[in-house]
Amino acid sequence: MRRKLAVILFAALVAAPGASAYGWPVAPFDVEHPVRGNFGDPRTVFRHGVLDDQGLGGNGAFSFHNGIDISAAPGTPVYPVESGVTKNVTQSYVVVRSAGGIFQYQHVAPILVENRRVIARRTVLGYVQGPAAHVHLTEIRGGRPVNPLTLGRLTPYRDTTKPRVAELVFRDPQGRRLAPRQVAGPVSVAAVAHDVPSLPVPGSWNGLPVTPALVSWSLTSLSGRRPVPETTVVDFRYGLPLNRDFWRVYARGTYQNKPRFGNVQYMSAPGRYEFVVAPALDTRRLADDVYALRVKVEDVRGNRGWATETFAVCNAEPGSCS
Repeated sequence: MRRKLAVILFAALVAAPGASAYGWPVAPFDVEHPVRGNFGDPRTVFRHGVLDDQGLGGNGAFSFHNGIDISAAPGTPVYPVESGVTKNVTQSYVVVRSAGGIFQYQHVAPILVENRRVIARRTVLGYVQGPAAHVHLTEIRGGRPVNPLTLGRLTPYRDTTKPRVAELVFRDPQGRRLAPRQVAGPVSVAAVAHDVPSLPVPGSWNGLPVTPALVSWSLTSLSGRRPVPETTVVDFRYGLPLNRDFWRVYARGTYQNKPRFGNVQYMSAPGRYEFVVAPALDTRRLADDVYALRVKVEDVRGNRGWATETFAVCNAEPGSCS
């Protein structure tokens, strides 16, 4: 499945026509603005309350964020980043088809109608809506959304913050958490990781996390074996997995910023991003040794963070690991 996801993302990148850099959809166009939602962030709406029996394991609506959220004050004019023609206009949504692709602007009160020629940086599409206080920008190339923050697209964009792996989580087949010294037999591994916006975000979104763009892992033994070379968990730099694969990328325990559980939205709660690193690692297939499992995270500008946990494998003499 991991290979299949990688192939889908690679195909989307190859199929997408070349794109030139463009400025921001709000003025000043040549100055970076705060981004409070990253491409690939989890979008979660749980059907049941957080304290219900199903809670975090229950049903709901789950998807990957297919654009970026640019903070802007209510009433801020929104402009097209590329010239084109308006194709879909609703009460909060404008789509512009340009020569190279399609751009979607959400949380915008439009002042235009469909099939109107618009000019980048000159034509006002509409105004940022009050409750949202941001513009959601989606860029579609070759029929699939791409990451606007990838180098060579939205500019200027500078990021010196480093993403962080906060915790590595081992679980047994019943879902019970294990300490590294308890790892034996079949286990799953997940990583809790996050990044922070490149610029401080105003208002109630200040301090809330975003996701890293790339997550990978490797497994190396003390004696030099490398049963798992560096392997990509997910790569949001160029495209998105399908929403049906949401729980193959994110582990249960994941929820978005200001999450909704049942009829309650927790407006001050930060998101929690837990990535499925190794859904089925069987230590019985490893040679007896001490192993270091490393998870690395990276943003679209190459800033990196990582975490490592060690555990011993003692298949020949299980008691010697205790």
